[in-house]
Amino acid sequence: MNTANSVPDLSYNNNQVIVSGNVEASANGAGAVAAGFVGCSGRDNYDRPDHIHSNTVSVGGSILASSVQADATAAGYSYKSNTHRRDCSVTVGGDIAATSPVQAVAAGFNGLQSIGTNYFIRGAQVVVQGNIQAVQTGDGEGIAVAGGLNGVVVGTSSGSNAQQVDFTGNRVEVYGQVLTEVGAKGSGCAGLLVGLNEHTDPAKGQLTIRDNTFVGQESLLTLERDEGVYTDFTGVSQMPAIAAAEGNRVVFLRDGECAYEADVTFQADSLTTGSVDLWLLSNQHTTHEAEKVEAVAPTCTEAGNILYWYCSRCDSYIADETLTQEISREDTILPATGHDFAEAWSWDAENHFHQCKVCGEKQDVAGHAWQWMVDKEPTQTEPGAKHQECSVCGYAKDPVEIPPEGGENPTTEPTTNPTTKPSTEATDPNGPDQTGETAQPWLLAVLVVLSAGCVAVTLRRRIVK
Repeated sequence: MNTANSVPDLSYNNNQVIVSGNVEASANGAGAVAAGFVGCSGRDNYDRPDHIHSNTVSVGGSILASSVQADATAAGYSYKSNTHRRDCSVTVGGDIAATSPVQAVAAGFNGLQSIGTNYFIRGAQVVVQGNIQAVQTGDGEGIAVAGGLNGVVVGTSSGSNAQQVDFTGNRVEVYGQVLTEVGAKGSGCAGLLVGLNEHTDPAKGQLTIRDNTFVGQESLLTLERDEGVYTDFTGVSQMPAIAAAEGNRVVFLRDGECAYEADVTFQADSLTTGSVDLWLLSNQHTTHEAEKVEAVAPTCTEAGNILYWYCSRCDSYIADETLTQEISREDTILPATGHDFAEAWSWDAENHFHQCKVCGEKQDVAGHAWQWMVDKEPTQTEPGAKHQECSVCGYAKDPVEIPPEGGENPTTEPTTNPTTKPSTEATDPNGPDQTGETAQPWLLAVLVVLSAGCVAVTLRRRIVK
């Protein structure tokens, strides 16, 4: 989208620019500008409610600009005016790259302020999946500027009004590199945030950097003077004064590891005065990509675990949902409780044992030691009872009967079969008896003596008569 110089007070709101491929511009003798949204005029007064806002630029490919002899600018949004922008977004699936022998500028948001007093970017969202790269190819003097957000104030004199470059409440995400290349006499300025103010009066140039979040590749510096960790994620050139720089933070990406966040505080001195400003890191904590692991209670033989979160990217264990309290793997483990065996014996039909009160596991398993126990003594006529009992655990089998001491009842008559008929055959006194047994010799002798007596008595009686 391109605005025209003929419109003095231009406001564009709630627009969408969607490009599935690349946005490209190339020129030979003239300058080249490739952008999702380009503004060349539309001067607005400070804080007017109808300025450019709430626009969206989405480019699936790359934004590429090149010029053989003049300037080249590649950006999601590019402006040359007094108009400030708020609540706009740009998403680029590839790179943002500019090549020029004179001035190459590549940025998510780029503002070139040559007239007036103010330049603002507020509430912007910038996401670039590839690199932001500016290349100055000439052998002469030139400049290459690459930034997620880029504000430039040029052409001012000590007699002009105070200049303001204001970055507030923005989020910039660059997942590739932000870099510049320059010729023999060129200069470069690169960072997730770039502020360039060429005001000749140091008392008038001002830069405000407040409440921004910058996501990009880790860029750290250490100084011999202290143990602090610094970053040069901003590229600030010829900036006379920092008006405000609070509430900012960085999210640094690391290959093969999790990102980490940190607050950044502006340092008044710099590694290279007037070119690179340092920011001191504090309150660092890792940004994990973690999954929740539910708590598991331990058993007698198996370990359990506490509730925790695990990040497979960096192999980290975290104790809290905010993913700030890292712990060791050992800290997540709840040891197995071990068995709690009862002191009293338990048993089954074959063995006795000590049993775990929790899971039922057995130990000290042994066969029963049986012994007979009398429950009731028998009498002459009544049976008794006895059972087998383990002398170790007390387990008892069912009782069994003890027969009466007198055996069967002697008065019991044998049962006769009434249908049995007497034998009609003579009995041989010398043969077997009725029971089928042979008569004893002494019994036969007695019978002979008695028979003789009877005969003698009979003869006497007969004689008496």
